[in-house]
Amino acid sequence: MCFSAPASIIAGVVTSGVGVFSLRSVRQKREIPLALIPLLFGIQQFIEGGIWLSFSHPLLNQVLTYIYILYAHIWWPVFVPLAIFLVEDNKIAKRILFILMLIGFGFGIYLTVFKLMGPVSSSVVNNCIVYVGNNQISEMVFGFYMLATCISCFISSHIFIRIFGIGIIIAAYISYLFYAYAFTSVWCFFAAIISFMILFHFKKRLPDTNKNLNVH
Repeated sequence: MCFSAPASIIAGVVTSGVGVFSLRSVRQKREIPLALIPLLFGIQQFIEGGIWLSFSHPLLNQVLTYIYILYAHIWWPVFVPLAIFLVEDNKIAKRILFILMLIGFGFGIYLTVFKLMGPVSSSVVNNCIVYVGNNQISEMVFGFYMLATCISCFISSHIFIRIFGIGIIIAAYISYLFYAYAFTSVWCFFAAIISFMILFHFKKRLPDTNKNLNVH
């Protein structure tokens, strides 16, 4: 499998399109953050496409690299459990998701400080972008990251959100098994494609007799 600027940009276009369709399918305002997930993955792929094209421009490359790392390591553990929490109706699941949301928020703050304390660079190795920094996250921190971003999907009572969680867990395993040196880049690429499940969540639910957008 070969990754490149065109691959990232095409993934960005397609995933952003899925995000737009998801947004057009929402029935309640609380569903908007969940519907935004494919679009946000699309934006992330556009950023990485920019990194591919920026290696001859060191300053731009540095800026885009920091944006990508902050996006991947900090934004997702906060946003994913929040988005799932907002659409959940089961009270027990909602309590658990609230705890995972707090964990994601706490580690988002921790990783923000942690990542900004040291330089981060990007380079191409075997047709993949590798992100390297002096401050590499520990296995324990990565475990909490997975808890917030992936396990929260399995707490959901919605089938396609759980399928999305299964997909990103499998993607993480494959990315680590074959592309450990470029895990962040490859996993985010696969996760962007798997985020198509979010659109199925909106398209496959039972028809709603209320066609207007609810405000609560």
